[in-house]
Amino acid sequence: MEGSLSMNKFHIQLYEFVKRNGERHLTTPQLTAMMDDEGLFRSFANKPYKLLFRFMVNEGYVKQFYSWGEWKEDEAEKLEQEVGSRFSGNADIHYALQSIAYALGWIAEVDSYDDTADINICQKFGLKEEVVEYIAHGSKKCIGTLIPSAMAMPVHHQLNVIAHEEGSVAEFVMSEMQIATNKELEEKISGEQIDGVAMAIRQMRNGRGFILGDMTGIGKGRQLAMLLKWATLQSDRPVFVTEKSVLFNDLFRDLFDIGYGDLRPFILNSDKEAKITDANGNIIYNLPDELEIKEFRDTKRLPAGYDFLLLTYSQLSRDRSKNWKADCVMNTIEGAYLLMDESHNASGEESNVGEFFREAVQKSCGVCFASATYAKYPSSMPIYAMKTAMGEADISATQLIDIISHGGPILQEVMAKGLVSSGSMIRRQRDMKDVERRLYTCDRVKDVVKVQERYDKVIDLISDIYDFQEEFISPYLRSLSAEQIVCKKHKVSKNEVFIRKKTHIAYMHFTLRMTPTIRQLLFSIKTEDAIQAALDELKAGHKPIIQINRTMESNYTSLAQLGTTMPKAEFALCLLNCLKDMFKYKALAVTKKGKAVKYYEVEQTFDMKDLKKFFNNDEAKKAYDFLVKKINSTDTSLPLSPIDYFVQCLESKGYKVGEMTQRKTILKYENIKDGATGKTHAIMRKRLDKKRMASDFNNGVLDVLIGNRVMSSGISLHCSDAFADKRKRTVITWEYQDSADRQTQFDGRADRTGQLQHCAFVTLSSVIPAEQRFLMMNERKLRSLNANVEANQHADDAGFDMLNKYGTKVAKEYLHDNPEKEVYFADDGHDTFRGREDEAAFITRFMRTLGLLKCSEQKEILDDVMHRYTELIRYLDEIGENDLRPNVLPLNATLLSRTVFKNGKRNSASVFGNDAMLDEVEVDVLNKPLTSVQIKAILPTLTSTDVLLKQIKNYGKQKVANIRAYYTQLQNDAARQLNSLRSLGGHYTPSHLAQLEERANNTDMMNAQINKVETQTGLLCELLNKFTNGQAVGIPMALVADGEIEDNRLVDYVSTGLFLGFKVVGSKTTRSSIKAVFAVNDGRCRLDIPLTEESKLMTIHNQTHLGVMRQRLSKVTLDTWDSLLSNSTRERAYIVTGNLLSGIAYAKEFGKNVGNRKLRQLAMNKGRGHLVTYTDDMGRVKNGYMLSRMFRPTDIQLYAPKS
Repeated sequence: MEGSLSMNKFHIQLYEFVKRNGERHLTTPQLTAMMDDEGLFRSFANKPYKLLFRFMVNEGYVKQFYSWGEWKEDEAEKLEQEVGSRFSGNADIHYALQSIAYALGWIAEVDSYDDTADINICQKFGLKEEVVEYIAHGSKKCIGTLIPSAMAMPVHHQLNVIAHEEGSVAEFVMSEMQIATNKELEEKISGEQIDGVAMAIRQMRNGRGFILGDMTGIGKGRQLAMLLKWATLQSDRPVFVTEKSVLFNDLFRDLFDIGYGDLRPFILNSDKEAKITDANGNIIYNLPDELEIKEFRDTKRLPAGYDFLLLTYSQLSRDRSKNWKADCVMNTIEGAYLLMDESHNASGEESNVGEFFREAVQKSCGVCFASATYAKYPSSMPIYAMKTAMGEADISATQLIDIISHGGPILQEVMAKGLVSSGSMIRRQRDMKDVERRLYTCDRVKDVVKVQERYDKVIDLISDIYDFQEEFISPYLRSLSAEQIVCKKHKVSKNEVFIRKKTHIAYMHFTLRMTPTIRQLLFSIKTEDAIQAALDELKAGHKPIIQINRTMESNYTSLAQLGTTMPKAEFALCLLNCLKDMFKYKALAVTKKGKAVKYYEVEQTFDMKDLKKFFNNDEAKKAYDFLVKKINSTDTSLPLSPIDYFVQCLESKGYKVGEMTQRKTILKYENIKDGATGKTHAIMRKRLDKKRMASDFNNGVLDVLIGNRVMSSGISLHCSDAFADKRKRTVITWEYQDSADRQTQFDGRADRTGQLQHCAFVTLSSVIPAEQRFLMMNERKLRSLNANVEANQHADDAGFDMLNKYGTKVAKEYLHDNPEKEVYFADDGHDTFRGREDEAAFITRFMRTLGLLKCSEQKEILDDVMHRYTELIRYLDEIGENDLRPNVLPLNATLLSRTVFKNGKRNSASVFGNDAMLDEVEVDVLNKPLTSVQIKAILPTLTSTDVLLKQIKNYGKQKVANIRAYYTQLQNDAARQLNSLRSLGGHYTPSHLAQLEERANNTDMMNAQINKVETQTGLLCELLNKFTNGQAVGIPMALVADGEIEDNRLVDYVSTGLFLGFKVVGSKTTRSSIKAVFAVNDGRCRLDIPLTEESKLMTIHNQTHLGVMRQRLSKVTLDTWDSLLSNSTRERAYIVTGNLLSGIAYAKEFGKNVGNRKLRQLAMNKGRGHLVTYTDDMGRVKNGYMLSRMFRPTDIQLYAPKS
């Protein structure tokens, strides 16, 4: 649904009318005439609401309604009935009354009503987020922004409340800021910014927190500057924290612009960037001197003469016990206002910074969190809950993280909307509908083959390095004693006892070690594409801005010192650094003496002498020398310094290029025509002047700008009237940033409010399958961020993303079905299926490891895994259990009763503090059970047990034959590679070839794999034999592992089903490709359960063979099936509404205090549910947590947790 549709909604129209003409016009007799003339209502000339509203005005109902002074639910119901008895139109009277209340500022939002008939279901039920023009309350002087419509209504309500209490939003800010006139205020900040400042002050002065979530380019910095000044007008001096010291100047640019440049900062950072300078580099505010620093350290209070404390998050990154600054900053924050710019830096992961601010936020007297990406992950939420309305839910941090993680994007949207409704957050954004986005990929077949061959050459070298590590380094490290090394380095007293589990040799796993190298390889491999994409944009009359992440400076500076020459700037040479880094490790130890615990860390290096002594021969040195020789002789034609090749190629064609990184050394090509790996000279790079370079780009001195994170903040690069060069900007993403928040910051440099035209975004994608892993990771982060910050889980939701718990599931299934591949994914020799990781960590590691394989192997594995993932998602969608997507239910729900499910906080005005309600509803039966006629139509499409058993046995035999063929191929490969090596004059046999020979002739390993296949085939056949075609089965309503229901509860909790046969997806007969198909005599209709869901199948099997169940099923056949079916079109359901966060937490605790295992499982199943968006019988759209079909209201007394 586009933004224009939302502007035709009656409540928005009516709100605009009242805002323009005043609320008293609602009671004047001339209103109906105004409706005919007023442009706001013209679009409703032929719609039912104009007729309804005209009737309500003429009959005095609007005047009666206005006299209440506030929304009264009971009175509204009576009025609705009275109007309904007299008005014959088909408009929703309840919605009309709510629209008037919304226009008057009595309610924050209305129940949705859709007056369009030709839109799809996601649009109809409000799941596709729309944006509307943001209408500022503070001033008509606006910069023009949008706001997600889910947030628009609550924000307007909060601003209406401020205006009602203070006279107007502008007057409130003027009073708090001690600003004399409205003109003076408008000269400082825009209308949108006045609104944000007003909402923040209202929360902060009441001791609470506020999330300023505006997108980059809206003016977060200007609003923060205003809030900083406001905070200095209060009692204690505030604390301002930001991401980087270079942003200090940005803060003061805003302070000077709004007339508060006289605020003097006590700067805790000591780097050169921390000094406050003007545009010419003159120092305005210097760092504190040594005496002032000492005073601050000793007294833990700011010295006299300073207005606020200014620092970056990095100042608090060290362990608190070793960082004197931490206590001093904490003491300053206590009782003072805290402003956290780029607040995402203090949330999320367990770190010293995160731990510090979880305490600091609580101790502050009010806090403003400012970030366009305020909630990077669900685990970030607890820090905001400490001061925002979210904390009123009264649940633990662990519960909060668990609920939001499992609630998925739907609950995250509900959370964002709740924060806005409570006045705890605001977010405005730029209009992105006209932004052009495209993917740039090389599609020339010859070039694709060439690029993949180059990649495979590097992978071949990486394999050699891995073999060297396994052959020589790993055995040596296993021989070392961390305890002995620590004792040799440190004085460890006799009374200290080493904790064995925490005392070990730490050595980076090979996959983790090589991940940066793979990323650098992908960076280098796309150099030609980056050059061509930039040239295409320049020829089109555009200005390219190239986004990179890493510079690779450390790779070449270790190979070529300043002033020296490199005969060949070949990418493969960077692997020499990988070899050197392999000779480093750490000895870690933890000791205990009484209650005192001490930590030891010793960094060590070793060399060839140590390996010679350990192995008692020179084999390690021979292997190392051979590797060095092979690396030096490898030619991939890929640049060692992609940035330098890119810049100098464009410069050779007459274009001027600026580089915004912190590199100190560059490689100057002697002749760029010699190619990417030509002769280069290492020379000093000119000192970066960031602001000057940005100015040169904007004013036409530079044609192209390339940069990394240095370019992600503090500058504007958009097409503006203020700049001489008005060519369209194109952001070319050569590399994504490491964090999604920085990616958003970077994108905001060139696409900003007030621009003449939107910039275009081009993303470079290589032809290497492994790079899909990085694109997936970026998509996963962006989706999660958009759900949290925009109340819209669909925003930018394009692309294929399997980095989630379902991706982990199919990846493990793949390795289970392909045991010969497990060796690639073993975790440092440990079992691949240890199950110690979170839901997405395994698939993330799996995809990362793919990059270490050759392209053909990557493609083979990716194709299989992605096919499995697609099938799994399709199955989960069919049964309504896909947590990653909203469950849209047109229930037409009629409310039968509403009771309190979980008590909230008394007199709370926040949705997070409200009661969680239990709605007993009557709903449409959305899916009716299959009839016998429908079942008979399905049967020919399925495979019977007997036929499938033969297929599986044949497939097992084929897999055994493939394993034998695989080992024969290994033998041939080993012989071929050895012959090739000898022909080149190599006398040493590399360990990987020796291992290849050994593996090729390892009949024990081959037989073990064959036995594994035969065992798996036998177990699979055994599972198939659990069911026979046409068999009647018992299927619990809560189909989970060990979910069988005892006989005395069968009637209530178990449905009857028929096993119909098996469905085989694809050509392979594996567990994941075979689905057992059941017909069920309830709303589930049909269940297609993959054999990988063995626990569910065993639950059905066990349920079927329990006591009374056998008797109940004895007469059930296909012929008698129809007699079991209900003709009812409606059924009863229970949905938790209101305070969903509290309600879900409460439901998840069902059975916690039950001792009996089976009864506890039953109670837990009753508390299970899923988030749904559904319609009621008046067409209104609601969110809720639909409880299990097994739930009954009496279960609250029996199984709910006690207070």
